[in-house]
Amino acid sequence: MKKTTSRKLLHLMFEIGAALDQSTALVRDRESDADFKKYRATVGKLMTDMLVEVINPICRDFPDLRPRQLYLESEKIPRAARKYRHRGIPAPRLTVESRATASSSRGRRPSSRR
Repeated sequence: MKKTTSRKLLHLMFEIGAALDQSTALVRDRESDADFKKYRATVGKLMTDMLVEVINPICRDFPDLRPRQLYLESEKIPRAARKYRHRGIPAPRLTVESRATASSSRGRRPSSRR
């Protein structure tokens, strides 16, 4: 695959990921806790597939396209990756320890339907 195509695909994958995050928040705020958990699990599978099947292979083929968000705090970010930024894509940089606490500490509303 060409580098320009790979760059565009990465950008699309991150846009899709942001849209899936928004959809999860919508279900969390408006539906029952059971519906939210089921939906979140489904979205998690989709996002895992995107990462494993699309994003990781692109980043393996073109390491300089690997966005900063995909590096762990303990990894040194190569100079080439520092230059490339995905603009307009909200992706907080989390450490391995904070990923678990970030997902469990999100304040959720009661499980009543709206």
